[in-house]
Amino acid sequence: DYFLGSNVSVETLALAFVVLVGIVYVTKTIQYFLMHTLHRFSVDSGVKDSFIALVGYFGWGLGIAIALSMAGIRMQNLAIVLGALSVGIGFGLQNIVNNFVSGIIILFERPIKVGDWIVVKGNEGIVKRIHMRATEIETFNKATVILPNSDILSNDFVNWTHSNLLGRVEVKVGVGYDADVLAVKEILLRCAAN
Repeated sequence: DYFLGSNVSVETLALAFVVLVGIVYVTKTIQYFLMHTLHRFSVDSGVKDSFIALVGYFGWGLGIAIALSMAGIRMQNLAIVLGALSVGIGFGLQNIVNNFVSGIIILFERPIKVGDWIVVKGNEGIVKRIHMRATEIETFNKATVILPNSDILSNDFVNWTHSNLLGRVEVKVGVGYDADVLAVKEILLRCAAN
């Protein structure tokens, strides 16, 4: 009775559930529309993905808040209890919360974005997805590495394509000391050209 209002019934709970499902469906539809519409404009893929993810977070948060309110749950009393619980939960879920906040920082600051070529903790590959908790990287051997977002922000990493798509790769070649240097140079340039 401390949390619930006087007008709670099965009908209001069912209506709140339907509203939640409807808001989530509308959110997914808006995300799908944005994903296909933003291709027409010269919007960076990292900005596009960040914006679409934030629209999803906002839609879910709004849907849950409206559904709880419609179900007759007293928000001020719930906020007091959740505030007290958050201290205890914070210690238990500290790592998850750290990864979630790090994911939001990655979406806003954009030190990496989808499509970037990065090297983190010995893992090298292309960023495929940035989730709430972790970032998905596809290595050049087609393996998927899932790194917690906090690992990316708390460790040094190399982003080969952060501000420039052009890069330089060093290829070490060993030849005999008696080899003709000009012939080796010509062969290597032909290989690179092909």
